[in-house]
Amino acid sequence: LGFFAHSLETLLPKNDASDSVSDIYGIKKIIERVKIAKERDEAETSIAIIPPTQSMLENIRVALRRADYAKAVQQGSQIALDTLSQTDLYELGNSISVAARGLNDLSDDKLRALDLAVVLRQKHLEFAPENLFSRQQHASALYSKAVTLGALRRSLHELTVCDELVQRYGNDTDRALQLLVAQALIRKGVTLGTLDLKIYEIAIYDELIQRFGNTNNRVLQAEVAKALVYKGDRKSTRLNS
Repeated sequence: LGFFAHSLETLLPKNDASDSVSDIYGIKKIIERVKIAKERDEAETSIAIIPPTQSMLENIRVALRRADYAKAVQQGSQIALDTLSQTDLYELGNSISVAARGLNDLSDDKLRALDLAVVLRQKHLEFAPENLFSRQQHASALYSKAVTLGALRRSLHELTVCDELVQRYGNDTDRALQLLVAQALIRKGVTLGTLDLKIYEIAIYDELIQRFGNTNNRVLQAEVAKALVYKGDRKSTRLNS
């Protein structure tokens, strides 16, 4: 349209006195209409263009509304995470976490969802490493991944994820993070027991008791009590074997 309008303008005489000629007047009116159409077309085009990332995020929202959790995860895995803003990372992390909760615990789809959730929470945490809520979300994603690995009987990977959680947040004073650390240690101990590594299992219970034995938090006290019971059971089993 722009090229057409320019072509018409070049046909007009340079002398303004010729404006009284009806043909010239008609051409000018056509040029005006073409220019208006061009501006309207450009405005509509600018509105219609949606950045690819936003389009993909919208597709994930639609998949979640339809409870198509596997599709939401599949679409989320196709997004280049380095192109996402902090806000987009947060939304995508929440969306993938919702999808993970909707998937069967004994499925590779759930594990893929949690793998992605851990990566997204880590990416978001890089924007604000000291943000408590971001740390809690990352630790929670790690723990959920460990639980799923345990359900799938991938014990060595489960132990690795538990170790990562304890290493990252073991010295944190936030109670929510301390609880996740304690739960990860309990899980690690139980898994070591199923692998018939009872000496190492007892050592993990001792670590938990040493870390949180003096806590006045009742929820953490419950985890300490579990560690004491499990440790006693293992020692009893060893003595009777």
